[in-house]
Amino acid sequence: NPAANTLSGPRGVAVDTAGRLYVADTGNARILRYDPPFTNGMNAVQVFGQAGSFITGVQGVAATNASIGNAEGIACDSSGNVYLADRFFSRVVRYNTPAAPGGDTLGDLVLGQPDLNSGNANQGGNAAANTINRASGVCIDGSGNVYVADEFNHRVLLYIAPITTGMAASRVYGHPDFTGGGANDNQVTPTANTLSTPVSVAIDAVSGNLFVADS
Repeated sequence: NPAANTLSGPRGVAVDTAGRLYVADTGNARILRYDPPFTNGMNAVQVFGQAGSFITGVQGVAATNASIGNAEGIACDSSGNVYLADRFFSRVVRYNTPAAPGGDTLGDLVLGQPDLNSGNANQGGNAAANTINRASGVCIDGSGNVYVADEFNHRVLLYIAPITTGMAASRVYGHPDFTGGGANDNQVTPTANTLSTPVSVAIDAVSGNLFVADS
């Protein structure tokens, strides 16, 4: 069974500016936080997605500010906020300073959905600038802008700071516009400006260049 010192199919890790480690524990539908110094087999000190319990690993049935569907990509910004690419609920959730005194593990902001109680792919419709279809990766640049690997829409989305709930992305990679959703922009073969099932994104902090894992 899940415990404070176990994992099941982890898919993502991130480290905040204080050196705290966050792990997307996918098989247990949770995020775990570990504080330094690190030791083999240590216990996590905070859990997200399981109502504070380290011994449950139940996937969220419905999207809420407390539930997690699939914990996939994870990232931390310079303010100590944690971002989760929640693949099952087709969203990216931000947890505001969960490690701060009095911090909690409830989501505070969401991208890809109009609110934290919605979880349909593309909000039940077609791809648009404010929708996501299976968020698999997320990263944040030095200006607080957020990049999301929108896996089943075969694109990467850029959200320009300040980030707000349900906001539209400002830029799309992999398609010429926000309404396209097919792999390789519905072409037979890949080109220099198409994507097919991107699953991870990263920003080079020195150059500002974006890297995409086009699976």
